[in-house]
Amino acid sequence: RQFPETVRAIVADGHELGNHTLSHKDITKLSDDEVGAEVDAVETFVKDAAGATTKPWYRAPFLAALDHVEGILRERCYRPVWMTIYSGDDKTGVKSDDIVRAVEEDHGKPRRLERGAILLFHGSQPENLTALPKVLDWIHDQGFAVLPLGDAMRIAKPR
Repeated sequence: RQFPETVRAIVADGHELGNHTLSHKDITKLSDDEVGAEVDAVETFVKDAAGATTKPWYRAPFLAALDHVEGILRERCYRPVWMTIYSGDDKTGVKSDDIVRAVEEDHGKPRRLERGAILLFHGSQPENLTALPKVLDWIHDQGFAVLPLGDAMRIAKPR
């Protein structure tokens, strides 16, 4: 809510938005009404600030989920998004090299990127500005492209 101009700029640049709740609380510990209020508040703000929507994408804080909570979200036309690779960029004191290593390695061994991978970045660390170009180069070096989630989901083939 503090930065409506940022939301407008993101939308103007053609990026997709998703909903991650207003307060970033564990929604599995909230009442059904509170869950609805969390996502509705974000959706209303985005509509008011930028004339855009967060639908259909939603990612639960802490990746916390319960079937009945996902039902509430489905009723509001949200589709949950998970992740396959965690960058660790939200850890206190994380450095650029740590972020790159978390993406490029799996338990100390080189990671082989798979089609449809979703990388989780928070973007809240200045270290991301150094790490992200390296990660993008790594993705491209493996023969993959970075796509908006909606585009990736439209071309994905079911397994």
